[in-house]
Amino acid sequence: MLSILVVDDEQDLLDLAVQYLAEPGATEVLTAPSVDAALFILATKPVDAIVSDYEMPDKDGIAFLQHLRGRGSTVPFIIFTGKGREIVAMQALNYGADFYLQKGSHPDTVFLELRNMITTAVERRRAVAEAEALAQRIEHQAQILDEILSSIPDPVLIIDPDGFITYANLVGARVLGFSRMAILGKHLRELRVAGEAVDLLSAAAEKVFLTGEKNIVDIPWDGSLAVQRYRCSISPLHTTTGRINAVDVIFTDITNEVRMAEELRHCRTEVNALLDAKKTLKRCVRSKGNVKEECGVGEI
Repeated sequence: MLSILVVDDEQDLLDLAVQYLAEPGATEVLTAPSVDAALFILATKPVDAIVSDYEMPDKDGIAFLQHLRGRGSTVPFIIFTGKGREIVAMQALNYGADFYLQKGSHPDTVFLELRNMITTAVERRRAVAEAEALAQRIEHQAQILDEILSSIPDPVLIIDPDGFITYANLVGARVLGFSRMAILGKHLRELRVAGEAVDLLSAAAEKVFLTGEKNIVDIPWDGSLAVQRYRCSISPLHTTTGRINAVDVIFTDITNEVRMAEELRHCRTEVNALLDAKKTLKRCVRSKGNVKEECGVGEI
């Protein structure tokens, strides 16, 4: 239920407000004849909107508004007054009023406009509150994601469609020779990395943006930190609407794997050479009529 507090020192106006704005089961209208009375109500019951007269005994509507905004209240606030001075309207809006409305002489028209202002102000304030809550949730989730990615021992980058880095974990920034803050906003071409590595990484990332499928590419490294080659696993990151707005890149050090593969290839080459030599020697021995006794070829 929508709750509206109307503050005015004229009882007739308060009665009209209840008559025009209250709706059973939908809109509750609370009334107060002064700012002090309004503050007493607010101390015990939150409201969705406040409609306040400007000129009242003791405290006026602007002082009431200043008091509320000064203590951090963002409740929608409308100055509803018979005074049409421009300076009052300017003060009200400058101090954080959502709307300013003159009372006028036709209640049907004026209260219809007031109702529309209340609805607009409440919906706008709720939208702002929801956006702020969403931003806080996103920030919280980003912090959790950062903690998770920072705990990964491998370098991690997040790159936007234009090739700019929007995130790097601590290891990723260090491997690329930057602080975490300094690397943000850097383009891949600005990194202290061999041109071939940048070309391979950029091409692989572009393919992910085009196809939406994970891609893996091996890139050469300059040997810093004893690393000579990385395997980059590139995955798409989607918005809530399904659009790819970035890719994450996880670098895995495959230097030892590459070295072992090279050593294995070398061993195979040597074994094949020995086997070829053995076959050649066997043919040589046979051609002389001595198969085993002469050179012990069977022992080779």
